[in-house]
Amino acid sequence: MSTKLVWFGNFESGDFDKEGDKYPCVIIHRIDEKVNFNYEHLDEIDDYMVENHYDSYLIPSDWKHEVFFSKTFMKELSA
Repeated sequence: MSTKLVWFGNFESGDFDKEGDKYPCVIIHRIDEKVNFNYEHLDEIDDYMVENHYDSYLIPSDWKHEVFFSKTFMKELSA
């Protein structure tokens, strides 16, 4: 059975504007949990996020744009 890794935590997504060009990106402030979801249960990701009081989620294998880690994330990583 195939799965997808899903990150839950605090992320911001949007477009960076650089000289008039837009670049989709996500900024990761905190990863609280990483869960492998079976493909037939991917529709339950939103429910899981709400039930566990997470701010957002990201499926890294599906995100084809820039990923940035905030200073807060890096500080907590090194603590």
